[in-house]
Amino acid sequence: MAEPSETDPAHESQPRPPQGRAPWWLWPNMVGVDAPLVAIAWLGAFAAAFSAPVKMPHYLVLFFCVWCLYTADRLLDAAKLRAGDPSPGLQTHRHHFMRRHSRLFAALWFFLAFIGGLLAITQLERPVFGAGLIVFVGAGAYFLTFVAPLGNKKPLPGKELAGGILFAAGSTVPVFADYSGKLPMVPAFAIYAALCGLNLLMIAAREGDLPTHRKFSAFLVALGVALGLTAAGFAILGTNAVTAPALRPLYFVEALAAAALAILQAARPATTRDAFRVLADVALLTPLIPVAMVLG
Repeated sequence: MAEPSETDPAHESQPRPPQGRAPWWLWPNMVGVDAPLVAIAWLGAFAAAFSAPVKMPHYLVLFFCVWCLYTADRLLDAAKLRAGDPSPGLQTHRHHFMRRHSRLFAALWFFLAFIGGLLAITQLERPVFGAGLIVFVGAGAYFLTFVAPLGNKKPLPGKELAGGILFAAGSTVPVFADYSGKLPMVPAFAIYAALCGLNLLMIAAREGDLPTHRKFSAFLVALGVALGLTAAGFAILGTNAVTAPALRPLYFVEALAAAALAILQAARPATTRDAFRVLADVALLTPLIPVAMVLG
């Protein structure tokens, strides 16, 4: 039998506990602000595309909610680490960091959950609050199905795809809660949800929770290319004469995000696990490009 190539994803070494200090660029991920920043960036992009009256309280509630959801997930993972769980996906700087500081983050979780809940009750419009409650129930179902099933049952497959849909739905609630337009919003949301799912699939595969063989990696690259071409097609051809001009920037940043994810997945053997994790989230910050151009 031929000796495996060192660059073959199917034969990458299994993740081990992190050694040494975490690099400075990993700190946003370790303290859990990367996912909330991605969420509010896309909320801003969708709000601009659909001329939705999104205000500062919407962004703050979204930031707190996403941070609390991700931190709750990591606190559960930290408990698994303390219990001796050897899962490869738990052997990262962020998980060991959370294990060491779980009491501090648990206290911070309760504080921010209270502040976020208070803002939601007092500052959000009724349609937005109602739609947010539906997403909150969905988040509870997600945790009980994919993260911590009742009765210590084995989590069901599909965590990454369900997480992508939930993340996309939660981060666009203020835009679509009381939206009275027609179907042109569906392709943009579907592409965004697929991008979130692809991001989670890539990270799970890189950290050892999903298959790492060539065919699966090639599938992820192909998915990114397909999403990029679809978004670019909508950006160039439009959806209809009325909404196309407003939606084109949104489709363009979706196409850029898909291209970035596809390139990152193709370059996976050349990246470290930590760098891959950070770059996968950076790829979803393409909505900030127009902002940077305006400020520049």
